Amino acid sequence: KFDYVIGAKVKGIENTVKLSDAPLIIIEGDEYLSSAIDPPPKFLRYQHHIGLITGIAWDHANVFPSEDEYVKQFDLFAD
Repeated sequence: KFDYVIGAKVKGIENTVKLSDAPLIIIEGDEYLSSAIDPPPKFLRYQHHIGLITGIAWDHANVFPSEDEYVKQFDLFAD
């Protein structure tokens, strides 16, 4: 049994969030800002035990003006 939070609709999965009393939750991390008044990326707010980065491609140029600044967020997550 596990719960999950997915950032986008996935074919074959009706709900993007499943929360119960399961001992494990899988969260699709998001490097975008937590909110307009809380700028650190969402994935820096998770108190995770395991983190998996499957790829990095500069995105959100409106928030991260350079690729170096973008990649830095993933370095922070890895730390």
